[in-house]
Amino acid sequence: MPPAALVSIENTKKDPMLAPKYRERVEYIVISGKEGSRVKDLVVSPADYIKKHNYKLNSRYYIENVINNALNRIFEAFKIDIQVIWLNNH
Repeated sequence: MPPAALVSIENTKKDPMLAPKYRERVEYIVISGKEGSRVKDLVVSPADYIKKHNYKLNSRYYIENVINNALNRIFEAFKIDIQVIWLNNH
């Protein structure tokens, strides 16, 4: 099940009025967890993230899945693969 659907189900359990409309985008944040955890186990709604001060943003997830992908599109013209550089340094 997609991460946004999991957050949507949790929000709807808390308040049925929070159920998303058809094709409505449901925002979520990926938090840090135990090594080897699946993304679906690490997603929370932005409201829950703000309320709970013990959540830590999963920076590795965002670097590998958001930032590196954007950088790859930019550096593709120069035949530079950001993923290779990232993996060699981490």
